Amino acid sequence: MMRKILSYILSMVLLTSSGFAQIDEKSDVLGDWRMLDGGYFAQIFFTPENNYQLNIVRDIISREAPIAILKGESAQEAIIKFSGDGWTGSIKNEKLLLNKGSEKLEMEHFHRTSPSMNAPPPPDAIVLFDGTNMDSWTSVMEKDWLVGGAPADNWLNAEDGIMEVVPHDAGSYQSIISKQQFGDLKMHLEFRLISPVTNGGLYLMSRYEINIKDAYGQIGSTPIGFGNVAEPKDLYPEVNVAFPLMEWQTFDIDFKAPRFNDSGIKTEDARISILHNGVLIYNDVAIKAVRGSTARLGEATLGPLYLQEHGVPYQFRNIWLVDKSLSGKSTLKAETKTKNTKGPSKSKSLVGKGNGGKAKISIDEGKSNGSKSVSDLEKTTKLITEKYVNSNESKISGSTDVVALPPAKKGGNGKSIKASYQEELNPAYAEIVLNIEEFGTCEPSAPSGFVHPGVLLNIGQLEELKKRVLAGTQPQKTAFDALKESDYGDLNYKANPVDSVFCGPHSNPNIGCKDEQSDCVAAYTHALLWVVSGNKYYAEKAIEIMNNWSYTLVGGHSYGNGPIQTAWAGAVWPRAAEIIRYTYGDWSDTDVLKFQNMLRTQYLPTIMHGDCENGNKELAMADALVNIGVFLDDKDVFNLGIKMWRGRTPAYIYLKEDGPIPIEPPGCGPAIWGNKGFTPDFVNGILQETARDSHHAWYAFSSMINAAETAYIQGVDLYGEQSKRIMAALEFQAQYLKPNDVPAPKNLIFALQPTWEIAYNHFHNRMGFPLPKMSVVIPTNRPTGVNHHMAWESFTHGDMGKVGLKPLVDK
Repeated sequence: MMRKILSYILSMVLLTSSGFAQIDEKSDVLGDWRMLDGGYFAQIFFTPENNYQLNIVRDIISREAPIAILKGESAQEAIIKFSGDGWTGSIKNEKLLLNKGSEKLEMEHFHRTSPSMNAPPPPDAIVLFDGTNMDSWTSVMEKDWLVGGAPADNWLNAEDGIMEVVPHDAGSYQSIISKQQFGDLKMHLEFRLISPVTNGGLYLMSRYEINIKDAYGQIGSTPIGFGNVAEPKDLYPEVNVAFPLMEWQTFDIDFKAPRFNDSGIKTEDARISILHNGVLIYNDVAIKAVRGSTARLGEATLGPLYLQEHGVPYQFRNIWLVDKSLSGKSTLKAETKTKNTKGPSKSKSLVGKGNGGKAKISIDEGKSNGSKSVSDLEKTTKLITEKYVNSNESKISGSTDVVALPPAKKGGNGKSIKASYQEELNPAYAEIVLNIEEFGTCEPSAPSGFVHPGVLLNIGQLEELKKRVLAGTQPQKTAFDALKESDYGDLNYKANPVDSVFCGPHSNPNIGCKDEQSDCVAAYTHALLWVVSGNKYYAEKAIEIMNNWSYTLVGGHSYGNGPIQTAWAGAVWPRAAEIIRYTYGDWSDTDVLKFQNMLRTQYLPTIMHGDCENGNKELAMADALVNIGVFLDDKDVFNLGIKMWRGRTPAYIYLKEDGPIPIEPPGCGPAIWGNKGFTPDFVNGILQETARDSHHAWYAFSSMINAAETAYIQGVDLYGEQSKRIMAALEFQAQYLKPNDVPAPKNLIFALQPTWEIAYNHFHNRMGFPLPKMSVVIPTNRPTGVNHHMAWESFTHGDMGKVGLKPLVDK
């Protein structure tokens, strides 16, 4: 049978007019492609017209429109050529090469796999199909949902151990239903599409359809999800985790049937959680009603499983379930529970309004080991979660797992805490003890020993900013206009807090990651707008955003990028909080305390033990600790940030006086200076992640400088301790940028970043150092905007010099 299918697909290819006969049966071009250093992916697939299409995307599972759509045709010098939207490309020597003008992309083929693929049934499972017989199924005619009788043996493909839909003409479809009826269940099912156009589905209780279709790479269509739900409307996942044609996929389902009282009145809606290819696409969603042909059945407590024929063949295998209606087994441990909290913003679970528990989750860059040997799905979820949480940020391998969400991580116990990224913890800070318990008082911590406001900006600097904007002084005037006109400065801005933040590499999964980054910057933006304009509505908007998060976030930050996400947001929140608390009188003590407790319990536990994986992570943690320490008036937290900064900074920027190899960060051993098989020459000013890409090194540099600026306000001159290194880094970067334009070393990439202003202002304008290369680059970079924790530097520090702040040391 499989040979027949492959022959059928190949025959379609050979018969097209696009010259596909050049493609031999063993070629492997369809499916997923990626750049080794991240940034872009490609999806190659057959269109319904049997033509090749290539989508260039930033996120392999996003439903956003592709960056470009290319059509394919065969060529003699390449397996296949592509063109479209200004891009051209080809596949040569198993590499996908794409270009548009000066932009060039090189990609390699890779394959995703579901972490529950081939999951064996637990001892208490009912096996509905194991590849040997169709005894558990019976055939039904089209739109006959509940009563079968005819054998379903024609679906059995015993040669390959699979069941395959047998297509009929419209009006004569023959689907199959399970002979047993089920209510509550936990189910595993594997399916595969073998045709470019597929339309089918799995119906729970013959009523609730989970559609099965060729959603891979499809633009503008809905992903695999519910197909017949009337309420809530448009109950589709935000993500599209479909695999390409001919690749096996999985559903792992936890279903609870509706409940009725003795009078037959429904008292509880049906509820469902679904993992598609290991991704939680529906999280305990309530199904209020169904529509379409099954609506006439009404709802019930029991019903058969229904596998639909819709005129196109597709396949199933390994179908089993645990009947919880009989055994009362616990539910799949894949959802995040929501705590009830009091405050201006209600707690928010992963299930949004009518979005089907949207879980934007993408690939894990760790190795897949194929099928899992597990006793049940709960153990599967646990093992995958542990693997994913401990994965390194930069690992790339030939295959990819997609994973489910773990239970929410809770706050600390007041002493030390076991972080969720054990392999990255820095042993130098393993024994650190901080107070990470909520303060049970009615008032926030009182100012004690710190300058306030004193995170990145003090009161003198804030007053000077207002004067400059009103006077039209540059660069502040233009930068302020950009700030005010940005989405972050919109008075209609709406915060999107979540109770638990889940972040993987490249923010995939992205449960609250981008929202948190945007919201903390928006709070900071509105705080700045308040100071300059005196419009209290900006202050109130900043308070609204901060309160929404402090009354919602209870589960911390998890997954591989959870620590760096915590650090980025933890560095920015205190900037907004300091300005509002000490310049605006109407942020209540209750709300200030709540916000302080959020920083203490939801941020400190994840960043207090440092990070050995890459310097940008640990420097971001240092920045966050310094800033949080100021806002909490907690010397221990502030001093830990200073200690972490002093340990990592000399190990991040190289100077020739360090010797032939760079300084090692305390506790971590040698840092990773090479990337993509290339180690750069050690020259003055090169940063530890320069060989990685054009931005991670500057994430680290920005964190380094932001922490130094806050420390400077607080009377600690970190700038002076590492001035030679910092200035060397500025000049090293600037020489490769316009208008300097020194040819960049091979394998190194340089680009403008929304940073450098704070460091340049300190060393050039305050301290009088010339910095000739960066001096000519700075004007080309204004006004700087926002990228993660880098925000509005041209406005806050551009040419500010000594105004508002007396230097601690002179040149």
